[in-house]
Amino acid sequence: MALTLDFAGKHPLVFGGTTGIGFGVAQKFLEHGANVSVASRKQENVDAAMAARGQLAATLSASPQTFRDFHAVGRRVRSEFGCGWPRAAVRAARVPRGCCQP
Repeated sequence: MALTLDFAGKHPLVFGGTTGIGFGVAQKFLEHGANVSVASRKQENVDAAMAARGQLAATLSASPQTFRDFHAVGRRVRSEFGCGWPRAAVRAARVPRGCCQP
């Protein structure tokens, strides 16, 4: 049985999605119809990702360290870029040990 991936109309947010594995994840979401947003700590990575993949819904410089920070980035994507609330979040970025506690 073949696996069919259809992310049309879905909006994932990929933290660390401008380089490496995270960029690959963002590309696969795009290939399967998703409206993808990516975030990175470094603005130059954000700019390069947008140049390489112009169809990204949003790119932003952000470095979430806590659960509240992740939520704030989601709100920012929704309000600034009009993308709707992200339906999935992928964390491909390195974060400090013990962060992301609610």
